[in-house]
Amino acid sequence: MNTNDLNGGIMTIIEMMEQTGFLALLGIGIVFSFLLILVISITLMSKILNARVFSRNREVSPSQSDKAAGSKTGDPRITAAISAAVAEHQKS
Repeated sequence: MNTNDLNGGIMTIIEMMEQTGFLALLGIGIVFSFLLILVISITLMSKILNARVFSRNREVSPSQSDKAAGSKTGDPRITAAISAAVAEHQKS
């Protein structure tokens, strides 16, 4: 004969605590699993997107790299104006 039959189907405190512990562990496990899957998927997406973006940046045409190199050795008047602006900014 079952104890629930004797008590009219009422759960005892010990049975309630067992069920509460089981449900708590089950909930923690489900949340942990979801977060683990989320972290793994975000990491994979980040690696995939970074690989695509960096591969596009490596494929810079020579004309673009020449323009970038030419801008470094630009007009001396522009260099003087930038130097004066930086010096003025450092004073204030």
